[in-house]
Amino acid sequence: MITQIEQQARNLRPKQQKQFQKNAAAQQKKYAAVTNLADQARTNLATKQLNQKVAVSEPVFNDALKYMGYQVANASFANAIDKEVDPSPKAVRDLRASLEKREVAFFVDNTQNDSKVVRQMGSLAKKHQVPVIKITETVPPKQTYADWMTGIYQQVLAVQKQEQG
Repeated sequence: MITQIEQQARNLRPKQQKQFQKNAAAQQKKYAAVTNLADQARTNLATKQLNQKVAVSEPVFNDALKYMGYQVANASFANAIDKEVDPSPKAVRDLRASLEKREVAFFVDNTQNDSKVVRQMGSLAKKHQVPVIKITETVPPKQTYADWMTGIYQQVLAVQKQEQG
């Protein structure tokens, strides 16, 4: 994203190209640790025979999951929650079954969601020893974006380590 913004800025103001390049390089350096964690999780998933399926409360972390190589197993449920409508009975039933049978590597829980059914799914995941990755849609107070993302990726890496051992 940083590269795309830099390129667009250079196209709009070619005379400031060097400044845009300098700013982009500084931003990429700032977020390199986050990128490295995502890359490490991606490598682990690809090389260590880990479960690639995950369940999510809603699709707020899906792009990162996809980048790491994970597949969301409950898109119907997640999309309903995202649209603030009740998931279909089949979507709930399917998610319950995948958690009870431990068919997913982990459950991604958006803690800013106050849905009763999401809370129930989080409890069900814990009951059946399915790890729960806690996320938020927005940067928590007193954290930087990098700190926020680092914490989430560290949770994923911890689950991967647990799954390996």
